[in-house]
Amino acid sequence: MGELTTGGPPESTIEFVLPRGFTGSDGRVHRKGVIRLATQQDLIAVESERGDSAGIAYAWTLLLSRILTSLGDLPLDRMDCYELVLAMWAGDVAYLQSVYESLDRRASNFGPPKCPHCGAGIDLIALLSQRPDLG
Repeated sequence: MGELTTGGPPESTIEFVLPRGFTGSDGRVHRKGVIRLATQQDLIAVESERGDSAGIAYAWTLLLSRILTSLGDLPLDRMDCYELVLAMWAGDVAYLQSVYESLDRRASNFGPPKCPHCGAGIDLIALLSQRPDLG
């Protein structure tokens, strides 16, 4: 998998090397890159853009296009990233998904929430299911 970068917020980005790589218009293959953790704004934008009928592959395409910060020496902006992810080999996209999931797990490995008073674990799913106004 990729290497976590140091400096800045801990575990907020990860370097990767794509298995196949993306071939640019100049014929060069770009394999090394960096992705960052998604923000809440990224997740809301993906949900908003994808709508109800779009599948999970489209959601991943949208998310990866938002969190891909570099690939080789390609100049990237948001629209370029979307087109780039669409043009990637499916295996490379699957690899990026697994790299991101690994980064997300490491960054959110805080364990289950605990009561600040007694230290007992809190089951958020059960708690939220008791609140119909939040479901």
